[in-house]
Amino acid sequence: MKSKVIQSVIAAFIILTVTSCVGPFSENDHGKMMALPVGTPFEIRLEGNPDTDFTWQVAGIDTTVVRMVLNPRYEPFNETEKEGGVFSYYFQTTSKGKTAIRLVYTKDGQIVDDAEKLYELKIDCRI
Repeated sequence: MKSKVIQSVIAAFIILTVTSCVGPFSENDHGKMMALPVGTPFEIRLEGNPDTDFTWQVAGIDTTVVRMVLNPRYEPFNETEKEGGVFSYYFQTTSKGKTAIRLVYTKDGQIVDDAEKLYELKIDCRI
């Protein structure tokens, strides 16, 4: 009996761990609509190279539906060469509604005028 209880607890822990964060979403998900329940954490990972003075910037989001929960991170592909890497953005759905998260790959933080690439992920947050 104890063995079955322990197995159930372990299975529940594994399921919770695997499903606790959705994604990560990437450039392959650009333009897609994702249906997520309220309270769902998720990550967006986009390639870039800050050595070129270009970085990903959040250009649009309805913070009543989705909020950023951690500061963005950058991880280089290679520690010894300046070949670029991945920018990671961490969000969580907060209430029912729809929004689009818009990110732009832009030089020197200028949001609109010199955007090289655009990324949009649509979120349909359901209870």
